[in-house]
Parts: sequence; structure tokens; C-alpha cells
Amino acid sequence: MYDLETMKENNPVESQKIEQGRGYESADWQSFKSEVAAKTNEMVESFYTPKSPTDNNVVFVSTSGEAKGEWPNLKITNKIYAYNVQTGELSKLYEEHENRLLRTMGIEGSKLILMYDGTDNSPGPCFSIWADWNDFGYLDVENPGTLNPYTIPEYQVQKGKEEQVACQKEMGFITDEEAADHGIMTQIEGLLAIGNGLIPTENPNFSLPSDIHEAQVDGYSKLGDIYMALVRRPSMNVQIEGLPTEFNADFSGIIAANPSKGAWEKVVTISDVDPTDKNNPYALWTNQHYLFMTVVDQHGAGSGEGIMKVVASNDAKEWTKEACYYFGTNYNEPKESGNYFKYSMTGLSEGGQGLQKHSGKDCDNIQLDNLK
Repeated sequence: MYDLETMKENNPVESQKIEQGRGYESADWQSFKSEVAAKTNEMVESFYTPKSPTDNNVVFVSTSGEAKGEWPNLKITNKIYAYNVQTGELSKLYEEHENRLLRTMGIEGSKLILMYDGTDNSPGPCFSIWADWNDFGYLDVENPGTLNPYTIPEYQVQKGKEEQVACQKEMGFITDEEAADHGIMTQIEGLLAIGNGLIPTENPNFSLPSDIHEAQVDGYSKLGDIYMALVRRPSMNVQIEGLPTEFNADFSGIIAANPSKGAWEKVVTISDVDPTDKNNPYALWTNQHYLFMTVVDQHGAGSGEGIMKVVASNDAKEWTKEACYYFGTNYNEPKESGNYFKYSMTGLSEGGQGLQKHSGKDCDNIQLDNLK
């Protein structure tokens, strides 16, 4: 994952989105099912009926028919049709006799996505097919010969999780506060999954938690619609101008905010193995679906040195340590105007100039959520 030669800031990745089409929540779903059932003498098993990529009048639908054998080893006759909603014409694309049900879920390009469902599956409330199920395949509608394995893209999994949280909130299973806390982390994970990159921005002037002073906050950026920023605490190597001497600035880490709430939330807390470590986040950036962060302690001669850890995460919840350096005295790189916070990142992409690789015990003196 970590490569000094290829690392770039804000490297978005384009993804082809899944189109679901009309589904079981639609007002006319029952009439649609009845219409298809009358033509086929089969039961409609689709959850969604995505449109053909070449003809908006054509949708794809899956059905089940005759069952042979004894439960639980029933063999179901499953079929997939292209159905022209204007002419009523049905064209069979695929047929099988298996111990499962096929449910059309969406289309990605020419890949018709199918859920391989059990014959007696009965999920509970707020079940998410995209987030909770893992048995899928696809039929290439341009060459519909066989079914192929399919893995749900991360962005669609995150969409499923967001819908699940909304359902749990509506049903009263979780509180509004729990939904909001879960929501922003789910949004960050989803934005990373679809390739969004951090873009520097100005201070949005949202309200801060009571134990964070505005002088501690730096490195404002946006990930999609979510604002993110770094929070530092005073240390031998970090002098914070404007911080009142009586203010107990203990928090170090990442805060994030949804503009609809207008308030910052703590999303990543950096803790020390020893209180004298005083680890602080220096820089945060994105690369290929991952957040990268440099974290530097206060060990050294006190003039900018410290042990710098490079950590990475694709969801801001679980982190992996990627590298460790001695953040030496050459940090004052002219192109960065002495900004050694930013140089902790740019120095890596320039081949680690002024950053000497380190392997001492101080490489492990930070504690992050689920750090591996």
C-alpha cells in the first residue's frame, strides 16, 4: 500500500455506479409483479428491475417456477428475462435448476447483479442486502451464457449501511446521537471507497467540543461534503500560538463535521503509550481509497525532531502502521516555507529527504483505534 515513489495527494478513482431501477418499495410493484406472473405462470423474485443499458423500455426481472425434490434440497427453476414494458414482450436470457433463488438487484454496465438467496431466507428488521449479504453473481446481458461471481463495491456496501442506520433510528433501535456518530464514520468510509480525495479548505467556523481550543485546530480539508481537521496539543516540538495557558489541551487527533450539523466531532483520538510521548498529527492526505496520517512525538533534541509514524486507514476506524522515520533537522525545507507539518507529508513523496528511517521502540508509542 505504501510507496514513496507513487504516493500522490488527492488521487480520486472513478467508479461505475450500480443502477437499481424500480424495486419492491415502488407504489406499482405489486401490479408489475402480477403482470409478469400472468405472462409466465411464475413468481417474480426480483428486488429491483434495472433498465437495459441499451433500451430504456427494457427491464430485467427474475422469476422462480417449478420446484423438485424435498426440502431442504429443493431444486428451483430460476429464470431471468428481459421485459419490454411498452410492448409486454418477454425474452428469456437465462435458466437454471438450483437450490437457491435468483434476485435481480441492479446493473453495472452490462453486468446484471444477482443476489443468490436461500429458499427459506427470512431476514429481520433493518436487514441490508448490500451490507449484510455476501453471495452475489452477475449475468452479462450482452453475452448471457453463464453466471459469474460478483463482489459488491465498497461504495454500495456503505450505502447499505447508511440505509440500515436510518432504519434502526426510525425503528427506535438506536438513538439520534448514536445514529449521528455512526453516520459520519459511515460517510467517511463510503467517500473513501468511491475514491474521493481530501481537498484543502478554509475554517468553516463550526462549534468545537468544549475540551478543544480553536488554536489547536489546523489542516482544514473536505472529503466530499464532510469537513475534516487536525487537532494538536502543546509539546516540546509543537508551539501553539493563541492557546491560553490555563486551557487544558489534552486532545490530539482528527475531528470531522457534517455541515448540516455545524459542529465538529472527534473521530480519531491519538493516545500515547507513555505520557511523555506527546504524539501529534502533522499531516493528513488521501491516496487510492486510503487516509494517510503522519504522527510525530516530542522525542529528540527539541528543535523539530521526533519519531514520525505513517499510518493508513480506509475507514478512519482501523489503522495500519506503514512506516517510521526519525524526523530530522532538515525538515525546514524552503519550498514549504518552514512548514514542517506539511513537510512530514511532502518529504515522503520527495524520497524521504530529511526523514531517516527508524526502527526503535518509539515507532510503537502511539495508540489509535484498532491500530495494527
